[in-house]
Amino acid sequence: MKKNLFFVFLILFLIPISIKAASISNTEVTGNSTAYINDTISLTFNIKFQGITNQNDGLGIGGVLFEFSFDDSIFSIVGINENNNWETMVGKENNKYYVLSIISENNSQNKCIDGVLYCTDYSVTLKFYLNDTSKTIADFKMESVETVLFKINSDYEEKDAITIKSNTIKTHNVNISNDKHSAAAPPPSIVTESKVTDVVSKAESKVSNSQKSNNNNNSSKTTSKTETTTTKKTDAENNNLSSLEIENYKIKFDKEKLNYSIKLNKPINKLKIKAVAEDLDASVKIIGDEDLSSNDYKVQVIVTSQNGKKKVYTIKVNYAKGVKLKKSHKIKFKITKKIIKITLIGLLIIFVVGIIIFFISRKKDKKLDKMLNDLDKF
Repeated sequence: MKKNLFFVFLILFLIPISIKAASISNTEVTGNSTAYINDTISLTFNIKFQGITNQNDGLGIGGVLFEFSFDDSIFSIVGINENNNWETMVGKENNKYYVLSIISENNSQNKCIDGVLYCTDYSVTLKFYLNDTSKTIADFKMESVETVLFKINSDYEEKDAITIKSNTIKTHNVNISNDKHSAAAPPPSIVTESKVTDVVSKAESKVSNSQKSNNNNNSSKTTSKTETTTTKKTDAENNNLSSLEIENYKIKFDKEKLNYSIKLNKPINKLKIKAVAEDLDASVKIIGDEDLSSNDYKVQVIVTSQNGKKKVYTIKVNYAKGVKLKKSHKIKFKITKKIIKITLIGLLIIFVVGIIIFFISRKKDKKLDKMLNDLDKF
């Protein structure tokens, strides 16, 4: 499922939707202006929008990503105020801090009329712990902001996504008091080292799941529902796909079914496959889709959970009778140290033999010249 982000953003520039229809109008940081050593403060990061319209043809928010900075030798991030509108994580990558928020399926407020997207301004509150320090002031900077929008009632795929950005820097100053509050131990940091900067594909995955869940909830109002009890894996163990699609071919997907087969009526050697993981942080790798013949006409979709467990979905490609396949004439040649060594030895032997032949021929030429000189004397 996961696509190269360059390809995603290229699509965004090509689709006929005006990005001017929505924009980020303002960003700001609000909260405590004074902090005490060994105590926590709360700061709220706000993003205001223009053009988010709660209409059938309007735009709604699927995900938000912003970068912020502060002196982490003074403060540490120890909490996020619960907000059912979003699933939020704080990450650190390349010495930069990021907040990634993806819409929550449990959100019952501020949803667009499709019951999936978010249709108002964004805010998230983080808690910071003040370590012992001699400094008297600190500043927090909210920097680049990226928001993923979808057209309401679209297919909620990456091709339907619009990204809007703002690079305005907003600063919030906090005065540090010398008064120390008693504390047994600093709270643990909530910052993760996981990659959090891939907002487009993660928003698309969550929006698609939310839309399916919303459709199921709506259909359950008019049809009887059989209750089943299942054991849900934790996110760290979840290596299931939520969807598996092959362009121009239909399969009946079941996340517990690992083997599939399709029949092709023409000799193609490439398939376009879209695979979406249930867990946003699981990775998906597709092998063999770009060259079927080189992989024995099998495509493998490998899902790796956060804790490293892999699950392999296999698609076997069969061809109808009479379809002639082009044989691959590619010759794979791997250069090894042994081949290099043999080649060098061969070149050295040729060089030595060439020198020997050269001197032998010179010697013969000298003998011939002497014989000719002797004949001239007669």
